[in-house]
Amino acid sequence: MLQVILSVIVIAAFIFTATASLSKLNLNRIKDIYMKILEQQHKQDTHRGKDIKENNHFKSSILGKRMAFVSILSIIVGELLITLLLPLLKTSSSFFENEFIGSFLLAILLFPAVYYWGIRPFTIQIAECKLAEKALRVSEEKYRYMFANNPQPMWIHDLETLAFLEVNDMAINLYGYSREKFLSMTIKDIRPIEDLPELLKVVEETAQTNDLAREWRHLKKNGEQLFVEITSHSMAFNGRKSRHVLVNDITERKQAEVDLMDAKGKAQESDRLKSAFLANMSHEIRTPMNGILGFTDLLKEPDLSGEQQQEFIHIIYHSGQRLLNLLNEIIEISKIESGEMGISISETNINESIQDIYKFFKPEVDKKGIHFSICNALPANGSIVKTDSMKIHSILMNLVNNAIKFTSKGFIEFGCKKKDKLLEFFVKDTGQGIDPEQKELIFERFRQGSESLTRNYEGVGLGLSISKAFVKMLGGTIWLESEIGKGSTFYFTIACNAE
Repeated sequence: MLQVILSVIVIAAFIFTATASLSKLNLNRIKDIYMKILEQQHKQDTHRGKDIKENNHFKSSILGKRMAFVSILSIIVGELLITLLLPLLKTSSSFFENEFIGSFLLAILLFPAVYYWGIRPFTIQIAECKLAEKALRVSEEKYRYMFANNPQPMWIHDLETLAFLEVNDMAINLYGYSREKFLSMTIKDIRPIEDLPELLKVVEETAQTNDLAREWRHLKKNGEQLFVEITSHSMAFNGRKSRHVLVNDITERKQAEVDLMDAKGKAQESDRLKSAFLANMSHEIRTPMNGILGFTDLLKEPDLSGEQQQEFIHIIYHSGQRLLNLLNEIIEISKIESGEMGISISETNINESIQDIYKFFKPEVDKKGIHFSICNALPANGSIVKTDSMKIHSILMNLVNNAIKFTSKGFIEFGCKKKDKLLEFFVKDTGQGIDPEQKELIFERFRQGSESLTRNYEGVGLGLSISKAFVKMLGGTIWLESEIGKGSTFYFTIACNAE
């Protein structure tokens, strides 16, 4: 009877203890652990995940030691109990006479304690580690997906070698390199050489910090230059100290800023030119008007000789011509700007036009003591072309007049020759020459070699602008060659048979 009672007590104790222990490791416990880990995963990076694994391994090692200690202690206690109790149990029943049965019974009695203090914590810790690893794996997959499919170009590079470790598709599309080529390069390979010292300096200064947005110049595979805004932060990638870089292409914005600055500069220049033009126009109008009014008033004097009267009349005539030329230039540039200036094609004898201009300016040139000549390579039978004779005449008049205005000694020469299907005209002088910086500017409206009112020559700066417009209308181009102190040569071409 005692044997049965003892057996029932042992079995009941075993079942109660095992059930109570197993209830501690239930689904709610696992669920709580899993939810807690998932809640914290978005705050953890790869480095944090590594720390979790290392801590679990450390805790598992402690539990292993504890379980081993409990097991050894159980064996020692079991052997002592067998030694002490077995002789007593032998007198009560033959069931316990076998040492194996006694040891087995003791093991059953000690199993709940071994399980609760050794096996149970170890299994719980393994479960937690597995859940952490799974959550980390899910987090890494999400991060990789977001990195690869992000609409903003980005990459990860090594902090020591500056080599690319990973790039996303948008960076590949922006720079034009393949993924394999990208991963064989460093960030220095996409920078202009002159920017490398500053790059290395910034890399050293921001190695352990989150870098604020900076503007850089980058190079695409085809050599095209990009303006980008870079934001980056330090991180660990595959066990290496790295930097995660986000790229914002601001090339269009920078170009818009440049265009805005250019427009602002042009507006300021235009405003300055307008002021200079108004002052110059006032001067150019008042000067001949004063000449006309002043010498007209002098003609009223009764005691003037015939020679004085002729001189005054000549001055009045010259002032009137100067004023008329100014008004004609203003009218012509206005028609050109408004698109109302047309061309009138007719048969034109180029040789005759050149002779007419030579005869017109010859007296004026002789007064200055300058040698004036024609160098014409057109034969008589090839000098008649279809073009706008008035515009050809106006262009040559402007160029020859400028040559006379800016030449005080030496010679002036002009002429024409046939070049392929074009006629090439030239006007050469030994005047003061033109500064290289002004070679293009002087063809703009109201621009002159000097825009000061104290200059010693007349004009408002419209002649060359009108000449350039006329040449373009006749299907040609105009350019010049000049050297300061040695003179200038203006060239222009027209089509032989402008229609």
